[in-house]
Amino acid sequence: MSMLKYTPTKFEFTVTSCDGTVSIRRFEKDTLPEILEEFEYFLRGAGFSFDGVVDVVKDDLPDPNTPPELETGTGHPGFWYEGEDEPPQKSKYYYDKDRNK
Repeated sequence: MSMLKYTPTKFEFTVTSCDGTVSIRRFEKDTLPEILEEFEYFLRGAGFSFDGVVDVVKDDLPDPNTPPELETGTGHPGFWYEGEDEPPQKSKYYYDKDRNK
């Protein structure tokens, strides 16, 4: 009877900067928190600066940057494109960053 040898999952993140510099981060991890931590190191090594941590977020939650009045799905009554009889139907999480500055 042969025993299977445990080997952790191998990952490699690669980025090429605008000046042609290539940065690679290789690691072996098994749990999602460990993998996300390594990805944070990769992002910081690639020149990104941020406060906080990289995390997995349930995607059916509303965008925290969307104003509360747009989360209801009703939008702003009276604001739609000229020539339309009623406002366009969009997801209740839709937020047009260019038109709603």
